Amino acid sequence: MTGSPVGPHVGVFSVTNLDVPFTTELAHYLLTTNHTLGFGAFSYDPAHQAVWLRHTLLGSTLDLPELQTAVIAIATTAARLDHQIRDRFGGRTFQEAPSELQRRVEPPEPDGDRPPPNARGYL
Repeated sequence: MTGSPVGPHVGVFSVTNLDVPFTTELAHYLLTTNHTLGFGAFSYDPAHQAVWLRHTLLGSTLDLPELQTAVIAIATTAARLDHQIRDRFGGRTFQEAPSELQRRVEPPEPDGDRPPPNARGYL
């Protein structure tokens, strides 16, 4: 759980794919797919050539049913789309990666020179 101007927030995430080369076609797919998702949004981590699916919840009002719904939504969406991403853009699903590689993948740290996009409270 991390903080923001609107209070603490909780990230629910799944790494869907690893070793996926970044291309404009992949970026287009991830961004246009984001518009079809009820929960979460895709992002790309260049350090691990990883595709992430993440949803953020406001922690100050979070209850168990809301958290369970978000976890189920992210998990089922990741399981539904990871093979499609692999087949279209290369790499492998997170489940196909060796366990030692899985353990090394962590969420990217925010760029120290730039505050997070919501740090000023803009909507």
